[in-house]
Amino acid sequence: MQGKPWAGRRSFGPGDMDGDGHLPSLAPAELRKTMQNYGAITDMCLALPMQVIRMEGSTALCQGRNGVERVDTLITGPLEPGQWILSFLGAAREVIDAERAAQVADALTALESILHGAGSTKALIQAGFADLIDREPQLPEFLRPNPIQGTQP
Repeated sequence: MQGKPWAGRRSFGPGDMDGDGHLPSLAPAELRKTMQNYGAITDMCLALPMQVIRMEGSTALCQGRNGVERVDTLITGPLEPGQWILSFLGAAREVIDAERAAQVADALTALESILHGAGSTKALIQAGFADLIDREPQLPEFLRPNPIQGTQP
C-alpha cells in the first residue's frame, strides 16, 4: 500500500520513525488498528509466564496465556512439571514462583486492557502493577554496585 510502508509487517523499529519518534503517516487510532491487525502489539517482546507440563529432552512443554508451547531449557536447565518460568523468544529465561507468575500475568492483562481501551487506565495500572506502586526502582542484582569493590560486578 502506497503511503503505508509498514502495512503487512509484523514489527516496527527506529528506522520507521521520524525525528520525534513517531510513525508519521498514520493517525494514532489507525496506527493502533494496523499494529494490532499485524500482531505488532500482541507480539511485543515480553517474557511470558508459563507453567511446565513436562520435559522432552532439552525442551519443556509449557502452558501459558497463548496456549501450549515447546520452550528451550538450555539456559535454566531441566525443569519439573508444575514449575513456573518466564519464557522469552522461545526460551526459558528464568525460573519463578507462582506468585511472580501471577504478578506478571496481571501486568500483561492490564497492558492488554489499556491497549484496548477497556476501563480506567489509572485503575488498570494500579491493579496490574500493584507491586511497583510506591516503591523506588531497583536495579537487578547483577547491575548493583559491588559493596566490597565499589564497582559493578
